[in-house]
Amino acid sequence: MNDLTITTRANIMGGMNQDIIDLGDEIIYTKWVSVFPDCSSENELMEIARDKETYLEVVECYARCLKVAKSGR
Repeated sequence: MNDLTITTRANIMGGMNQDIIDLGDEIIYTKWVSVFPDCSSENELMEIARDKETYLEVVECYARCLKVAKSGR
């Protein structure tokens, strides 16, 4: 995998993290941090971005979190 792909994935995850934080929902945030490291460093983001399986797990969790937020429970 090339560096541009890894950097792009890391940036996407940073945006997903901010979206989850902006929801202001503690239950959703708790689900999110069960998969995505709380207060993650740039190095952690890059490590997740390098691992396809972990990256996809994060993306799937993000989608589930948004679905819950949209449904209003």
